[in-house]
Amino acid sequence: MTALKWTDYPKPNLRFIRGVWTIEVSIPASMRHLFGSGSGTTRNRRKSTRTTDKSIAQSKMHELTHQIYSEFDRKQEDHLTRHHAVSDDFAVDAIYGLASSFNYKDIPTLRASTEYNRLVALKTSCDVYADMIMNSATIDESKVIADLLATYPSPEEVIVKFRELQTNSPYTTEQKGLAGRYKHLMTQTFWHDLLIEAAREQGLPEPRLDPLK
Repeated sequence: MTALKWTDYPKPNLRFIRGVWTIEVSIPASMRHLFGSGSGTTRNRRKSTRTTDKSIAQSKMHELTHQIYSEFDRKQEDHLTRHHAVSDDFAVDAIYGLASSFNYKDIPTLRASTEYNRLVALKTSCDVYADMIMNSATIDESKVIADLLATYPSPEEVIVKFRELQTNSPYTTEQKGLAGRYKHLMTQTFWHDLLIEAAREQGLPEPRLDPLK
């Protein structure tokens, strides 16, 4: 979900509901799932002006609309925070798992304060590991893998599909699954962001990384 700004939110309406004037704003369709289900909760957000005087209600419209917009912002921020946490866990598990499966020595902690060169060395090795596994696949298997990754699948879809790809290769099913997760856009985005953040924190030139696809 692309984050919406205040200029994207619907304009407020002033409605007379249950004997008082109420400010009502439609929830953008892309955000309705963030508000759960239930009658009246997934279409609009309302703030009572607590007055029957329309002119007084109109004077409160700006403040109450801002309160509703702020609630929209908080919902989006909470959702993005949870999404990033899941994405980071997915990427870290894939990187650590792949490196461990090849007995990589002294795996560094994946954070911006870790020595930049150690992070780069780990990424380079994992890139090689993943390519080795992918290149060992049969032609048919490679096509399945390519088609899968091109659709930006969910983590669950990646894991299930790679478990299905059983072949007589030198690599285990677990390693194939790790390679697939490693090649996933979420893992590559994690590396991209981590290396840039690490370079900035350590006063190094920002790396020129291949654009993410």
